Amino acid sequence: MRFLEEHARAHPGRWFFLYHAMSGVGRYGDLVMEADRVVGELIRTVDRLGMGANALIVFASDNGPEICVREVRPEFGHNAAGTPRGLKRANWGGHRVPFMGRGRGKIPRGAGDRNYAEVARLVGMLQCHQKEGRSDGRA
Repeated sequence: MRFLEEHARAHPGRWFFLYHAMSGVGRYGDLVMEADRVVGELIRTVDRLGMGANALIVFASDNGPEICVREVRPEFGHNAAGTPRGLKRANWGGHRVPFMGRGRGKIPRGAGDRNYAEVARLVGMLQCHQKEGRSDGRA
């Protein structure tokens, strides 16, 4: 904030570029923090509007961790791909991605599953449920 105040005093009306690093883990950590903030805001809005009981919220990523995560592995002990080796575009580590969901009354809090799933099939499955009016959890 000090930068903004000093810039406004010293250079009124002059444009500037500001990159606000928050995580201390570089661009990757900042991206994770921003994603967390946005998803939290989405969930709070859904709940505030009274839609939470009927909403299935899914958060997934695409094609695994990017090469920049190598920067955070040794210093912060973070391995975004989990136990498989590899990064984005690789066979195993590159396709292991976060997949989280919230469905009140459908997904128990803290539930987990170590099986692999294909995110691309999710949209078709959900469309099928919607068309058929199903709520039994089967495709």
